[in-house]
Amino acid sequence: MFRIKPRVLDNVIGRIILPGQISVFHGPERFPLTAIAHAIAVGGAQTGTSAYLDSGSNFRPQLVRRICGDTTCEILNRVIVGSVLNLRNLQELVAQLKSMKPSVVILDSLTGVMNMSHAPGSKLRQRELFATLETLRDIVHSLDIHMMIADHSTKNWRTGEARPIGGNVIEHAVDSVVSVLSLPEVHEGVKIQVDRSPITPSPGGVIVRIGHRGIRSLKST
Repeated sequence: MFRIKPRVLDNVIGRIILPGQISVFHGPERFPLTAIAHAIAVGGAQTGTSAYLDSGSNFRPQLVRRICGDTTCEILNRVIVGSVLNLRNLQELVAQLKSMKPSVVILDSLTGVMNMSHAPGSKLRQRELFATLETLRDIVHSLDIHMMIADHSTKNWRTGEARPIGGNVIEHAVDSVVSVLSLPEVHEGVKIQVDRSPITPSPGGVIVRIGHRGIRSLKST
């Protein structure tokens, strides 16, 4: 659909950002997920417009400028930012995008939206999450666009396996699942791994640096 900066990142996640599909990126830390969401928003804005649905104060214009490598960065004008309050509000906002036809829709983050909806673990929240994801799927298909969802991880205390918050409901509703994990042994190192995707062969993973200077390859100093 479009290129993502830097190239080493595009070589992996660029392959799963496909029209008519939904991806979820999950991890224990917010900033790496937000940085990747910004990189995808910048990529989408290069070919049209990007819709960035923000559940808090995650969107950062300065991060867009660093990813662009341009202090003026006219791409900022093509990133449409909207505040989302809860799951029902998310359905309403995405429905309004039909007339805008963005290149990509980013939700940062699903966890924040769910926390403002119903009590964690409640059946009511899971039912509303299921209904919301069904609505998102219909819109993604009708507009033939991609939707990227940033989500926090929860770890199974028995197996140690990390899964996106939302469990089976979110995992069964998306096409690709990507884990994002910081590497303490590498300065600003973050491992991005495609855990599941319809793409064959699997895009695999990549280690990049994510910090105040944006997203860079490991070769950058």
